[in-house]
Order: sequence, then structure tokens, then C-alpha cells
Amino acid sequence: MGYMVEYMQGNPEIEGSSYFPPNTNTRDLTVYFWAMVETVQMAIIALLLSVILAVPLSYITSRNILLILVPGKTAFHEILRRALYGFGTL
Repeated sequence: MGYMVEYMQGNPEIEGSSYFPPNTNTRDLTVYFWAMVETVQMAIIALLLSVILAVPLSYITSRNILLILVPGKTAFHEILRRALYGFGTL
């Protein structure tokens, strides 16, 4: 409990490092705002990248759809289907 109180009080040598009273300096609030915007941007980019990767991988790892995507009964087609399925399940 003592460490938590010490953490909340902050370092007395560093101005604005405590939680109470809240730091309402306009310059710091601007920095905090842009940091939050950057965090949301990273979350959106991660979401888009995961969707871009997940959709093709879901088709590759679905055996019934893989038969439609790579039709044929030759050895080449079978090896290609197995390679794609193996790659998708890594």
C-alpha cells in the first residue's frame, strides 16, 4: 500500500509527476491528446492489417473452399493444396 501511495504522489523533484492534483497544463494536455490519437490510429491500423491477413488465411485453411480455389485432381494440384493449407495453419 505504501508503494502505491508513493507512486500516486509522484517524484517531488519532477514537477507534474503526481496524479493529485491533476496536471491541467495546456501544453501537457495537448501532448496527452495527441498521444491518445496516436494510440487510436495504431489500433485502427492493427485492425485493418488483421482483417487483410485473416480473410485470405481463412480461405486457405478451409479445405472445402480450397478445393474450389485450386480445382483439379493431378499431383500438382494436390501438392499445391497441401502446401497452401500447411502454410495457412502455421
